[in-house]
Order: sequence, then C-alpha cells, then structure tokens
Amino acid sequence: MIQPKLVNYHVGSRDVEIGFRILPSFTGDIVNILFDADIDSVEHTRAAWSRTAECETRVFPYCLSDAQKTETLHINFDAFTSSIFPFNTDYADFYTYYDAGQVDYVLGESVRTMERRSVSSQSLDGLLDRDEFRDIPPDFLSIDTQGAEYRILQGARGALRDCILGLVVEVEFVPIYQGQELFPDIQRLLEAEGFRLTAIMLQEEFSPFRGPIGARAAGFVLSGNALFLRRWEMLETAVPDVDRRYLMLHKLAFISVMFERLEYALMVLDATKRLSPSKRLVHRLEERAYFTFLNQMLGAVAALPAARPRTMTEAMTFEEAQARFKA
Repeated sequence: MIQPKLVNYHVGSRDVEIGFRILPSFTGDIVNILFDADIDSVEHTRAAWSRTAECETRVFPYCLSDAQKTETLHINFDAFTSSIFPFNTDYADFYTYYDAGQVDYVLGESVRTMERRSVSSQSLDGLLDRDEFRDIPPDFLSIDTQGAEYRILQGARGALRDCILGLVVEVEFVPIYQGQELFPDIQRLLEAEGFRLTAIMLQEEFSPFRGPIGARAAGFVLSGNALFLRRWEMLETAVPDVDRRYLMLHKLAFISVMFERLEYALMVLDATKRLSPSKRLVHRLEERAYFTFLNQMLGAVAALPAARPRTMTEAMTFEEAQARFKA
C-alpha cells in the first residue's frame, strides 16, 4: 500500500519533543507513531500531543531493541534519563546548569536508578510485520533512548533498507551508560545502509567540577543529535516500483527542506523528472500540502538568475594556487 502522508516514527516519546519539526501548514500531511518503554508515560504523552498538535498521533507502550526478548528498564530519578542500560558512574560528578529548573543537573543524582523493571522488547522490523503497522511504515525515524539507539537500529535494518528516508538519532561520544555503543558505531551502521551523516546538533556541555557562581565557563561535549539522510541514488535499485520511488523521492526532498538542506532537496527532485508515475498517484499527491509546496519551491528556484560564484579552478590556475604557499 502506498501512503501519501509522511509517517514519522519516534522512539522515546516521554515528552512532545521529537526529531521531526512539524509546521502548522503540514499537520494534515503527517502521521506520528510514538513509542516509549515506560508504560506509565503513555497517557501523559497522549494528553500532551492532544493539546499541542493537530496531526494524527498514535502512542504505543513498546520497548524497542534489536530483537524480541526481555530487557531491564532502569527507571531513573529523572525519568527522561531512563534506559535499558545502567548509568556509568565514571560520569557521576559531571553536571550542567539546567536553566529551566534553575538547578545544577548532576548526572550522579539525576541518572540514579530508582526502580528496575523487566520489559518485553520488540524489534522495529518485527513490529512492521504486524497488521497495525504494516500499512504505515516509517518515512522518518527519530530515536532518543539514552544509549539504546544502536540496538534499535540493529533491529530496524529491514526498515532502513525498505522505507526510512531520514533519521535523527541521539548519539553519545562517551559511554554515559554502561555497555552502550557510541557515535562512530551508529555512523558506520547507517552509512553501510545508504545514509549520509548530514549534521550533528550538540547538546549542552557538562563539567566534571562544580565551580562557584562567577567561576564557570565552557564544559565538555558528551552527546548530541545526529541527522542522517538517505542517499537518493540508492532508491534506484532498492525501489524498482516507479510510483513508490516517485513518492519516496518527494518525501526525501520534503524532509531535506525541513532540515534546511535545500540544495539536496533540489537534487532529489531533479531525479523525479526521469520518472513517469501513474496519474492516480499524482492526483493523490496533489491533495498533499507538502507536494504543492515542493512544486511551488521549484517554481521559485526556476525564476532565480542562473548565477553562481566561480569555482576555485575557474578563479585561478594551478600555479596561482601553489603561489599562495610561497614566500
């Protein structure tokens, strides 16, 4: 089944913060599928989304991992830090100033485990075989699961090859949680599946020592959110069906624009010109605001003067380039 709406999956949905920005003009084009391993948070999440968003949103109390098995969920003092991995006490003294609460956020206190629960985990690929998810596979996936991101991606390799076009993944550069994989592991996995690292949005810095007010400055980078976009050319072999590829290319272009990757979106849309989709699909897409927006964007770009700065080799000879390094 072809789904013209953009389907956004988010794992770790304790709050209304997700990886994909939803603008008011496109709420009718987006379906949110949210997961959280803590069943106690599900009703809160449903209520929060019902107050803040008009797009269709479904929330599920599922723990996602690399396979169907039993995991231990560590419920921490700050529930936002709860994880299937225990906290690494090597970082117990690290803190950041939490402006919203006007407190020092000390990891050893906030990530302290208060309760342990046995939970049944599922892989994303396994969920997509179920009737309730089969017709709404993810176009975009964001994951914020406190160290478990790599395991979830391992359980989503089928979806990464078949349907996912972009991701925002929380990544750690140091092992905040015991046994977790780090950013290089996630980057290697996703690049092997045909995704390019597009951006890293660093999170707040932490310091291993709490200085007094007036003696504080920058800290250390521990984590961030990494954006990955699908290499559009991979779809030529991965998706032989013309209608489905045409739809996926437009969704990839829209995702790219939403993350301000305009030139990549133009490159992706250029590939659609070589396809001949069915009239039925085009008619269905014409009902979607993002499709109209992309066409209007193409028209605006076409109206621009065809002017670009010179390239380096157009601006100077090899000898001139080498002369820059001579006294």
